[in-house]
Amino acid sequence: MKEIRARAREIAFRSLYAWDISGGEISSIAQEIINMSEPPLKKDSKKYALLITKKFEENIENIDKKIASYLENWNLDDLGSIEKAILRTAFTEFLYIKPKKNIQAIIDYVEIANNYGNKKTPSFINGILSRLSKDIYNV
Repeated sequence: MKEIRARAREIAFRSLYAWDISGGEISSIAQEIINMSEPPLKKDSKKYALLITKKFEENIENIDKKIASYLENWNLDDLGSIEKAILRTAFTEFLYIKPKKNIQAIIDYVEIANNYGNKKTPSFINGILSRLSKDIYNV
């Protein structure tokens, strides 16, 4: 299950990143990224990635407002596209899907930050998602 969700989170992140850079239909972008994935995604990973991107598409404005409320002395436009896409993916999942293993979700998003961001991105993402998780799960 861990690998299924981790791959789904990465696909959803890549989809939101591509959308932020080029625009277009999020669902089409996600499907294209899924189709090009190597090794091919398992059915559950596809389903979960598409769920995240669908929930984001349905709630863009609310998600961006919520992210902005967690950015101290920053606004969303100040963030790089990588950081913005990671936060959008994570906030979508935490607010609209509510993963049972929230700590594992944070670990997965920090790993995405390690793989795609700069050296400061992982700690930035970890800090914000830890606060969000604490607020949602009272942990």
